Amino acid sequence: MPFFDSPSLELENIEKGSRVETKFVKATWKLRTYLRLPWRPLIAIRGNTTYDLNEDYKVIMHSESWDVSALEAIGQIFVSAPEQQKGS
Repeated sequence: MPFFDSPSLELENIEKGSRVETKFVKATWKLRTYLRLPWRPLIAIRGNTTYDLNEDYKVIMHSESWDVSALEAIGQIFVSAPEQQKGS
């Protein structure tokens, strides 16, 4: 990925469940990557992804949420990575 530097996606938890007639799988994760910009900003977002499954266990819906707003996530682009700030 040309724009990302050292990307990682850590799976923190995965659970299965059901509601009414739909089964689901919910994954909680943490995404971290530096961007290849001169100030090397760190993007760090926690979130979860839910997959609703039909009776054949095929995905019928995918939904995702983050622990920050889209505006807060974009705002991380304009901040230097913490490691760089310590070295200054």
